[in-house]
Amino acid sequence: RIGLPQPALRRGLVQFDGAPPVHVPGADRKPFVTVTDLKTDARNWLSALNSPRPGGLSRSEEIGRQLFHDPALSADGKTSCDSCHDLSKTGANDEVTSDGPGKDGFRNVPSVLNLRYANMYGWTGQHPSLEAAICASLTSEYEMALDEDDVLDVLEPYEEGLVAAFGGRSFEVSLACEAIGMYLKRLETPGRFDAWLAGRGELTELEQQGLTQFLEHGCVTCHGGPVLGGHDVRKSLVFGVYDDDDGGIGDRTGS
Repeated sequence: RIGLPQPALRRGLVQFDGAPPVHVPGADRKPFVTVTDLKTDARNWLSALNSPRPGGLSRSEEIGRQLFHDPALSADGKTSCDSCHDLSKTGANDEVTSDGPGKDGFRNVPSVLNLRYANMYGWTGQHPSLEAAICASLTSEYEMALDEDDVLDVLEPYEEGLVAAFGGRSFEVSLACEAIGMYLKRLETPGRFDAWLAGRGELTELEQQGLTQFLEHGCVTCHGGPVLGGHDVRKSLVFGVYDDDDGGIGDRTGS
């Protein structure tokens, strides 16, 4: 529970310490009567992850996988993408911040799972595409810290494979970024809840109760869509003051 007062829940509108009013979806509706009723309401806010595409990786995706795990793509020759985006730890890690071969980082590592469903990249949405985010990370002083003039040389062992995999396109850094992006978009994690949303399987009674609370207390206002959030940028002052020097997207936009 997020501790919303019952009168506010019934009104469907909540305001905290001068923050903009927050609509609580489902606050004015009657309690869920059937599982079908619950599923219908859930589908208004949430959607199922797709089942994994059958078959193995394509040629370009396999090269992307190799690049993702190759420490040669870093300034120290020891740090791969997987060093921080650990696929055994939900595509991230358990550190507050991660220190790459360049400057120490000041934000935690976002997961690389289910990026197929993302529509913004970087904690402040600063990259227009996944491929742009990958290319930027290669030379970022907080990430792989390669010199821009060295990136193509580092990728040279992959030149023949990349050109062949992409139908004879010119060998450029963007090909490698595209290959990594194609591999990352294969990393999807559909589960029982996705199957239930798609009409397969059942939720336990306790799970149904949890979903009811999730919907009726307005969690879906921010945590919606196929990956339960991450599809837009919101102010952090809705439910309290976020006491940190990191201005987030405001540092980039000035707002």
